[in-house]
This record gives sequence, C-alpha cells and structure tokens, in this order.
Amino acid sequence: SPSETETPGKPAPVVPVEMAPLRQAPSPRRLPLLAKLAFAGLVTAGAVVGGLLHLQGLFAVRSHPVPFKHPTALVWVGSELWVSDWFDQAIYLMALEKGKLSVRQRYALPGSHVTGLAVDGSTLYLADSWKKEISKYRVGRELALEASWPSPGPNPSALSLDGKYLWSGDAGTNSIYRHAVDESLTVLNAYPVSFSPVCLEKDGGRFWSAGSDSRMVLRLNERMGLSEAFV
Repeated sequence: SPSETETPGKPAPVVPVEMAPLRQAPSPRRLPLLAKLAFAGLVTAGAVVGGLLHLQGLFAVRSHPVPFKHPTALVWVGSELWVSDWFDQAIYLMALEKGKLSVRQRYALPGSHVTGLAVDGSTLYLADSWKKEISKYRVGRELALEASWPSPGPNPSALSLDGKYLWSGDAGTNSIYRHAVDESLTVLNAYPVSFSPVCLEKDGGRFWSAGSDSRMVLRLNERMGLSEAFV
C-alpha cells in the first residue's frame, strides 16, 4: 500500500527492485517466456512469478532502479518495457540498453487505475478496474484515446494480445475472455477459471497466468483448463 509520503498521480522515488526465490524450477525450454512473466511478477501476484529470475544458474540476476512503486501490468516489446503504475496513474515506456533499464517516456493518465496492458505497435489497450472498462489509445507524444468499451466483468485485471485476438482476465468473475479486435471489442468466448487472473501471456496455443488468491504461476491449455502449476 502507499506510504504516507506518497501522493497519488506523482512519480515515486527511484527504488531498487528486489525479488524472492521460488522453490521449484521450470524446465529450460520454458525459460524465455517465464522470464517475461518474471517482470510481470511486480503485479499483485507477481512475487511468485518474479522469483523465477532468482533461480541460481539459470539467469544472471540484476536489479534495476525504477521510478515507481506500484506497478500493475508490464509488457515487453523487444528491448522496450511498457509499465503501468496505479498509484502514479501513469504509463511508463522503458528501454533496456547496455544492461541498463531507463525511462524513455512517462504518460500521465489522471484518474486511472490501470490493471491490464497490451501493446500492438503504436496502439495500447488498457484495462481500468475503477472505470470497469477496456480502452484503446494511440501512442504519440501523448496517449490519444480512440475508443472505450465496458469490460465484460466487474473487475478487469489482465490483458494480452496474440496478434489476432485480445484476451482479458477478470478477477471479479474469475474468467478469461476472448475478444474480436473490432469496433465493439466483441466477446467471442468466456472461460471460467479457478483463480483470479492478474496477468496473461500467450505461448503458442497455451497461456501462462498467475492468481492473486493462489499465488501460483499457472499454465493453461487452449480451453483455459489448468495444465501445470508452480508454487
């Protein structure tokens, strides 16, 4: 929770990111994707996912100071990292260059509470749990709102793009939704799950996710059934 010295909508002091270890290691073939999820471990359930970066002998561990304390969604696109921070009410575009993670741009979104983030070129999709909606923004010098839709559930908590569909998770209904990327963001399917999804990452025909209630890393099949769980 925010400290007494913090003010909503203002950048937090730069602090180092620390991550705790997991007890079980994934197989080597899963590491590239899980490394992405490890950064997503900064979200509510992410202490679990973030611990993957501390598996000795598998990764060179490095902590990067960041100008935020309350990240809720993170997406890697090449060497760029997009981050939302609910308390700062902002989106950060960061870049990893020569082993250093630095801020390229900060986009202020006053009054927002972003809990899901997906990136498609110069387009951002954001889930907002306060407004109970999913929005589409065009990236430029500022973020330009292009469209907004009511979320299919009362507590949108995760987003993911797979190149064809937008997927959203809802921690209120414990469901994952498949959307057509059309003018209505039409819900094509709704899949009930046994956890409150706080992140989504597509891996071929399967998904990786994490639950805020179970605090486990979960691998799901094409029908969102549980395939594997990591404690």
